[in-house]
Amino acid sequence: MAFEMEGRPEPAAMRAADISELAPADNKNVDEITSAPANNDTDAMSLKKGVVAEAQLGDVGAQRIEIIQKIWGKHGKILLYSVIGLAMVIYELDNTTFATYYVYALSDFQKVSSSSALAVATDLSFSLTKPIWAKMSDIFGRGEMYPVATLFVVIGYILAASANGFSAFAAGTILRAVGLTGINTLNTIIIADTTTARQRGFGVNFQFFPYLILPWVAAEIISSVVSPGGVGWKWGVGIIGIIFPFAMIPIIAVTFIFARRAKKIEASLTEGAIAGNSTAIDDEAVATVAAAGQVAAKPKVTPYSLASNIDLGGLLIMILSLAFILIPLSLAALQTKGYKTPWVIALIVVGGLGLLIAFPFYENYVAVHPIFPLRYVKHRAIGIAFLLYFTDYMAAAASHGYLYNWAIIAQNLTVVQATDLSYINGVFTFFSGMAFGFIMWKTRSFKWWLLLGLIIRIIGYGVMFRIRTQHPSLGELIVVQILQGLGDGIVQTGGYIAATINVPHKETAQAVALIVTIGMLGSSVGSAISGAIYTSTFPNELRKYLGDLATPELISNIINSIDTDIPAWGTPMRIGISNAYNQVTSYFFIAAMVIIAPSFILVYYLPNQKLNDNQNLLEDNGMLAAQQAAADLHPAAQPSTAETKA
Repeated sequence: MAFEMEGRPEPAAMRAADISELAPADNKNVDEITSAPANNDTDAMSLKKGVVAEAQLGDVGAQRIEIIQKIWGKHGKILLYSVIGLAMVIYELDNTTFATYYVYALSDFQKVSSSSALAVATDLSFSLTKPIWAKMSDIFGRGEMYPVATLFVVIGYILAASANGFSAFAAGTILRAVGLTGINTLNTIIIADTTTARQRGFGVNFQFFPYLILPWVAAEIISSVVSPGGVGWKWGVGIIGIIFPFAMIPIIAVTFIFARRAKKIEASLTEGAIAGNSTAIDDEAVATVAAAGQVAAKPKVTPYSLASNIDLGGLLIMILSLAFILIPLSLAALQTKGYKTPWVIALIVVGGLGLLIAFPFYENYVAVHPIFPLRYVKHRAIGIAFLLYFTDYMAAAASHGYLYNWAIIAQNLTVVQATDLSYINGVFTFFSGMAFGFIMWKTRSFKWWLLLGLIIRIIGYGVMFRIRTQHPSLGELIVVQILQGLGDGIVQTGGYIAATINVPHKETAQAVALIVTIGMLGSSVGSAISGAIYTSTFPNELRKYLGDLATPELISNIINSIDTDIPAWGTPMRIGISNAYNQVTSYFFIAAMVIIAPSFILVYYLPNQKLNDNQNLLEDNGMLAAQQAAADLHPAAQPSTAETKA
């Protein structure tokens, strides 16, 4: 169903009643989203133009970025995007090197079979802390959180690079993931804040432009680090850890300067309103912001209000529930009784009850500021976008979790070739995402393009399944990865747009964090699936193809390492190992095709919305104008100084 625009008022800002109770004339309100209710307490609203006495705690970040856009000048946007680009260079250098160092670290620790368990834990950390970063950026401001995220990354690198065992390396990997997801979340939120619905698909993908180049550079770096005579994976990790904080200085500095100016304007407006002279402001920048709409005074932050706004209770229930489900799934095959192991069954049951019963109940009836508002699920475009993101990421993780290992052992590729192969999918995901974003910018539509992306995606999986045992050439493998990446970029970009254009600006950070969180949760499930397939089928396939040669020690070495006791290429034993690996790989791609198939139905039911030149489809001129509309609709007496500061 097309997005209905009937009944919208002519003024620049929508009336508060329209924003808080938006529904089309045909009463199909399942396809519409309502913003968080405006503050209708008449004692909390100011009559003065340019200021609302007090906002909700989570309104600060969105309001401040709107103020920054009013005052950043002719080149401010270019400057901000430039420093985001610089930050993304080091981010993607990490992204394209650490994943391979990770494989060699686990190989050194003889823990390759635990790869999926650590991948699940890392994905959970990466995904489930996104809403926290988003909420914190709403409370304290976008730029204020960059130094905190950088600190997490650096500490993670120190632990990983100095690790002498699996536990220390895992702790460093998880802390690094928490910091990286903070940087990634903040960048994506700022781009969503400062782009229109039409531009967003292009903008959110363009930030990853370094990824189009760095994988090919990273392949040479990795080869020189991990090849015989190289400095080793520990120094590879350590070097990135040394460079990282210096590369983050420009974005920290620019966002700090912008935020400082915005805070001064907020203070000028709110203090002027308290003194009763907000209409007599001399400063041009302050006057510009005041003319744009209503500015909200920042409320006092307390431990309780902070915990309430980040929905600490809901997050804990979700994190524990998902951990109880996904980690046992990854480790079950390593247990003597497999999935019949009592503790595996108990944890999965407890996790399932938490996720299906406790979490929805808490979010609907207990949480004051739910991290996952159930009204999002009831909104057709957002609900379908969540499902598309979840299944796409799940299929990718289920099929690509062991691609590098397979390329090294079963296809005898060099380190450089295997690294290049493992990153082609990601490179073309962002390339096609940018291209699709540009198409959306020009055509204002995205629904039926998503169908094309799904067709390309499933063809890629099918071809990979077909050629896995046919001794494919490197060129054939590359073409398949390109196909999968092209489809992936279209599906992910379309899902992201559907979710973020259907919420008001004050909820943009939350929507951005949720859609990516759901994608990463899908990746966690996919990693658990691939891990379960790997650990449960690979030993049996090795016994099948190696016969009496498949000693317990050999099987343990092969499934836990990519460079320990691997026979020479062309020997009967290596051929048997390759055949076993090829067979296991076929299960990965069968799983991926089954996972992605229902997405065709989802796209069919996705509303065919038209993109516009506003930040979202609900507000004409953003949060400041919406606050002004609310104040005009619910005027009140000027608050006293004591009331405002309370």
